[in-house]
Amino acid sequence: MGTATIACIDPYYVGEFGDERLAAVGADFLQAMKEKRTVVVKRLGGTRAREMRFGRFLNNKKVTHKEMLDCEAKLCAKRAKGRDVLVVQDTTEINFSGHTRSKSGFGTVGNGSDIGIFLHPQFVLDANDGGVIGMAGCTIMNRRRHVKTPSNKRPPDKRESRRWLEQGDSVKAVVIPAQAGIHHGFCKQTRRLISCLSFW
Repeated sequence: MGTATIACIDPYYVGEFGDERLAAVGADFLQAMKEKRTVVVKRLGGTRAREMRFGRFLNNKKVTHKEMLDCEAKLCAKRAKGRDVLVVQDTTEINFSGHTRSKSGFGTVGNGSDIGIFLHPQFVLDANDGGVIGMAGCTIMNRRRHVKTPSNKRPPDKRESRRWLEQGDSVKAVVIPAQAGIHHGFCKQTRRLISCLSFW
C-alpha cells in the first residue's frame, strides 16, 4: 500500500520502511508517544516485550529519519491542499548534558561543551485559524567537528545558515503540489527572509 492509502487507515503512520511489519511498529510507537507524552523507550513500552519491540524498530537500519520526514511532508501536502498556509521555521537545541555517559556520536551544542544536536523544523500552519497542518521538513545538525574557519569566510554550502535556504525546497515540495496559498514567517534576520522568498 502507498503512503496515502495506509495513512487513511492508520493516523499514526510514519513510514513503510520496506516492510509492513515495521510500518505497524512505527505507528504503534508514535501512538505511544502521543498518549504517554514521553520519548523514553522503557516508559513507552510499558511491558518488557513491547519495550524490546520498540528498541528493535529504532535500531533497524531500514528505519530512517529521512523516510519519516518524507512521509510527513507528503501527508502535510495532502492536508494543505487548497488552504492558505503559514510556514514558520527556527532552530532548536537538544542538549544531552545530563546523559553524557549513555550517549555517543553527538557533537557539541551552543555552549561549545555540552553534547547534543540542533533541529531546524519547518511547520505548516493554517493561516486562518493557526492550526497545525504538519511539517514540511527538518534539518538535523550534529556538530561532530570543530570548524575553525569563521562562517563568513566559508562558502555558502559549508555554513550552517544554509538550512534557511534548504528548507525552501521542502516548502516547495509541500505547498506547490497542494496548490496552497502561502504566507511566510521567519524568525531570523531580514536577509534570510529575502533569500527564502526568492524561491517562490
